[in-house]
Amino acid sequence: MANCCGAYYDGVLRVIWAGRPPVVLIAGEVDESRYAGLASTLEDLASCEGDIHVSLAELAFCDLPGLRAILRLARTGRADEGGSRLVLHDVPPHLRMMLEILGWDCTPGLIIEAAQLTASLPAMAPAGPASNGAAMGLTASVSAPRPAHRKRTGPALIGRGR
Repeated sequence: MANCCGAYYDGVLRVIWAGRPPVVLIAGEVDESRYAGLASTLEDLASCEGDIHVSLAELAFCDLPGLRAILRLARTGRADEGGSRLVLHDVPPHLRMMLEILGWDCTPGLIIEAAQLTASLPAMAPAGPASNGAAMGLTASVSAPRPAHRKRTGPALIGRGR
């Protein structure tokens, strides 16, 4: 990475940021023992102008104080009015759910990039049953719909009084 501005690594948590506008990678685990390192590394980003892009693709665990430290990078105001925004990329499903439950997904200045379907179709797609999305270069993270909750019945449950 050219123009490296900040880095932190303690064996479990890795934070690397570089460039203008800043692009930040946060990987590993953020908990109480790593909060100070994360907060001090991200604090230097407060003076940067423009949007800050953060990739959370490799973040395995993040507690609430750690998530709050990341969200402090979202400064209120629109970028065209002198404010800057925090753009989160590749947010793991468990962190996205935490943000939604807490209502932090509506933080002013925060943009959460949606998972995108990227397609790079070859000039000539193969024909036949082997022709599937993977063969054509389609990638997406799509989860199957959850089945509706059903009350379980049957001989095994009836005998137990259910």
